[in-house]
Amino acid sequence: MAISRRNFLTYAGIGTAAALAGRGTAKAPTARSHVRIASPDLFKPIAPSPADELRIPSGFKYDVICSRGDALGSTGPLGPETAGDGMDFLAFFPMDALVGGAIATDGLLWMNNEYVLPQLVSKYDGVSKKTEPQILAEKAHVGGGVIRVTRENGVWRHKPGSRYARRYCASYPEFTMTGPVAAIIPTATGTFANCSGGRTLWNTVLSCEENYHEANAFKYRWNDVPGHAMNLEGYGWIVEVDPFGDMRPMKHSCLGRFAHENAAMRLGSSGKLIVYMGDDKEDQCFYKFVSAEPYRAGATRAECRKLLEQGTLYAGDFANG
Repeated sequence: MAISRRNFLTYAGIGTAAALAGRGTAKAPTARSHVRIASPDLFKPIAPSPADELRIPSGFKYDVICSRGDALGSTGPLGPETAGDGMDFLAFFPMDALVGGAIATDGLLWMNNEYVLPQLVSKYDGVSKKTEPQILAEKAHVGGGVIRVTRENGVWRHKPGSRYARRYCASYPEFTMTGPVAAIIPTATGTFANCSGGRTLWNTVLSCEENYHEANAFKYRWNDVPGHAMNLEGYGWIVEVDPFGDMRPMKHSCLGRFAHENAAMRLGSSGKLIVYMGDDKEDQCFYKFVSAEPYRAGATRAECRKLLEQGTLYAGDFANG
């Protein structure tokens, strides 16, 4: 049978969770599709192991590109910048993306840094009052960052010192707020709790601020030192960053404030932009933003991003219809 978009989203948001909880006992609705499902024989499961090591299935390989604390070769307000902690979302941008190209072996990699492990980053003992150097170190390891990566002789490598390399952390830079909230909160310092995210049609990152409420709680205790407590009203938004550095970073209030888990953009049949978002807390809603104006393929990147500043935000509460 044909499946409507509404039913598909309902299934994706609730049925998938049920299938996982029931170890695959739930069945998806049948739908006409030309999508080929890969044979399960292509992926050989790996058994659970107590070993402290990265293990991958037979036939797969990995390259270590960048680890927490690796030098980016860039300098920010706090000094030399390094890769952050708690990586979550990655987005690759070919170096020729802005001219319509698709170089597959050289580009910029955006990395989300969702959380920080204080005992490793700042040597915090978990009991005593935090010091300012500890707080600054932890703030520098959340948020996100841009590095340049290339694939040479079949191996992916990080190229430190790229002019595109930079950090976006809880201490800097200043983000411009857009949409209706801008009249109340015109700017917000830095970004943190960056979970998953997405890409725009004009080659920028949409990074999702999720568990922003943890900043001043016992977990981080950034309010131990006067002047370092986070003004939480400035967080919990969708952050837009240009990895190529041509446009200022923004937070789009029209996309809502909640525990943002993701942002998936597409063009609707009307030509308007649609952004789907999930709230990563129990018993919450599924969100859809629809831009007020249609997307124009020939528009500049600056004009395109304005589409996220005005529109309608829908909340889908599937559990209650």
